[in-house]
Amino acid sequence: MPDRNSAVSVSDKNAVVIGGTTGIGRGIAHTFAMDGANVIATSRSPESVQEITNELRGLGAETAEVTCNVRERRSIENLRDVAFDTFDTVDIVVNSAGDTDHASLLEMDDAQWEYGIDVFLSGVFRSCQVFGRAMDQGSIINSALHVYIPLQTLTLQTVNRQFPAIICCSPDSRGTRNQPRSDDSRLTELDTISNRGEKQALHGLCSAF
Repeated sequence: MPDRNSAVSVSDKNAVVIGGTTGIGRGIAHTFAMDGANVIATSRSPESVQEITNELRGLGAETAEVTCNVRERRSIENLRDVAFDTFDTVDIVVNSAGDTDHASLLEMDDAQWEYGIDVFLSGVFRSCQVFGRAMDQGSIINSALHVYIPLQTLTLQTVNRQFPAIICCSPDSRGTRNQPRSDDSRLTELDTISNRGEKQALHGLCSAF
């Protein structure tokens, strides 16, 4: 049920959480649903997607069961289509997909490095582009919690006035929001979102748009 005593809320908003079947993404999906949002949580695993979808329905959220592989643009486009067919509009997209071989820098080969880049960087780029082109307004949250490169800097360089607000968060750095304005486009510092997940801070980001 929505927390009506909270200063901010995602109640009645429509959210898509990519990488939302495990870990931090799963926690975000559950928290959104408990606060009254409609949520689609997705990953590559059909079994995991089915499980989280049933859990979200049990929490009262409108949802849909759909898998997504961030390494494939068509897969993200299919997720977008399902989300808009289900909700009509999408207010929040969370990019939390992650996968890596956890090899050390000195032992990692080119294929392992390129796989990580494709998931953590290119996957976020694809998602921001696919959903950003379809969203008139809203928030895209890029979780850089597992990324071993400064994703927040690279992502912000791709933002322009055509995109919704894009928020990048890391447990070790301050989140940065790029909010297009009619007169100027400026970066605004936000409170840190840690890997423990500050519900209030995350809801504040999503409720600002």
